[in-house]
Amino acid sequence: MREDAAGKSTARQTHAERYDALVIGAGFTGLYQLHCLRDRLGLNAKVLEAANGVGGTWYWNRYPGARCDSESHSYCYYFSKELVTDWEWSERYPGQEEIRHYLNHVADRFDLR
Repeated sequence: MREDAAGKSTARQTHAERYDALVIGAGFTGLYQLHCLRDRLGLNAKVLEAANGVGGTWYWNRYPGARCDSESHSYCYYFSKELVTDWEWSERYPGQEEIRHYLNHVADRFDLR
């Protein structure tokens, strides 16, 4: 309870959202955790991300020549057979832009934003 300028008590209502789980970061792991918590376990979950988009490290590291040092097949999610068969990497060791494109594709396809 609070008092207004006239000294009367007023009830202050808040409409805080309630979640079963919060995931920090929308990189590869954060997006996968949201998928598992929400779609497999049925929990009310949310991702918190400082960036304006998904990607985690791949969002922030935009320096010239940024690319992964692992083969592209290791940068895939395997929780969806359709996603694995539908996506084709253009290079064996994809660059930052293509990795971000993949993560945005996954986030849109599975409503993970």
